[in-house]
Amino acid sequence: MDDRQVIVLFGDSLLMDGVEASLADQHELDVIRVDITINNVGQHLQTIAPDLVIFDLDLPFSSQIVPLLREQSGIPFIGLDAQCSEAIALSSQQYTALSANDLVKVIQIQTTTRPAQAVDPHSAPF
Repeated sequence: MDDRQVIVLFGDSLLMDGVEASLADQHELDVIRVDITINNVGQHLQTIAPDLVIFDLDLPFSSQIVPLLREQSGIPFIGLDAQCSEAIALSSQQYTALSANDLVKVIQIQTTTRPAQAVDPHSAPF
């Protein structure tokens, strides 16, 4: 059984170059670069079936991420902002929130399953 995780990197920015180089020594990861401007990027993602998608928040195509989140239910996305040295985790988990009670349930799920911050803010950037 292969326990390798498939990580997709969107874009061709220098930041993604650095992330790819940083992850190259992680033998448990398969890193795949994808051009977000290709046709049918959502279908391409479904074919790859990644465990995680990483993208650069500072590039113009980052506005295309929200539709992808909607299409790719269950795949987590991480947006990187090199200027602020931040990584923003986005969930593509979808919920039906037709009423205030439904919304409260989603809020409870999200606030009780929130991971603790485990990243050292003083560690080296990508």
